[in-house]
Amino acid sequence: MLTDTYRFQSAITVYDLYNKPMNLKDYYLTLSVEKVDVVINVMNKQTVKLDVTKLNMPEGFSDERVTISPATIDIAGPLETISAYNTLLLPDAIDFSEITLENNSFTMEIPMPKGVTNVSNITEAKVYINLNGFTETTVNLNESNFTFVNVPENKVVKAITQKLPVKITGSQAQISKLNSSSVYGVIDMANISSTNGNKSVTIEVDISSGTTSTCWVNGSYEIQINIADKPEDSSSGTTIAEE
Repeated sequence: MLTDTYRFQSAITVYDLYNKPMNLKDYYLTLSVEKVDVVINVMNKQTVKLDVTKLNMPEGFSDERVTISPATIDIAGPLETISAYNTLLLPDAIDFSEITLENNSFTMEIPMPKGVTNVSNITEAKVYINLNGFTETTVNLNESNFTFVNVPENKVVKAITQKLPVKITGSQAQISKLNSSSVYGVIDMANISSTNGNKSVTIEVDISSGTTSTCWVNGSYEIQINIADKPEDSSSGTTIAEE
């Protein structure tokens, strides 16, 4: 039994109308070549698992709640090619910041590596996130929940936004334990222009670890801030650090 590509040379036989071998000399015929190269491509079959990248998945969320249908497919190809694939990774990651009770199912194309054939003939997979027992809530953040990092030494940064409603999804048991102190926002000034004035900036909202390990923040958020020069001591000419 062949398990890999097989190459050999074969003599050429000409058949007549009745599928009988012909003696070409009887007809004063000759062939330009006596032999030809023959290649038999052997396709090996293998079952591979489908998987998906998960972004921003809370540490307490069970992998068993993320299912892919079909879970596996059959592929075929040269042995040295398909042996490199035990798993095929779906092309799009699932981002928990976008997953809600209404948005928890995704259809993705099944990628096929070069030189590999999908013998299952299934071209799409469905990723489903089981949110049975989960609910949603909104937590209002205020200035006390905001932290500024990488602030230039000669600048003072303050939040203008007084209230930021943040939507959160999580298990019913842990959502009930959430409060404003469980959620916080960080504004990284490293990549924000330090010119003075009011501006809208991105705030990274996160949830404190511990009892809220199955909760996550939905969406992305911005707040309004004000940047100003740090005031100087008029008597000494030195900058006064803000309390």
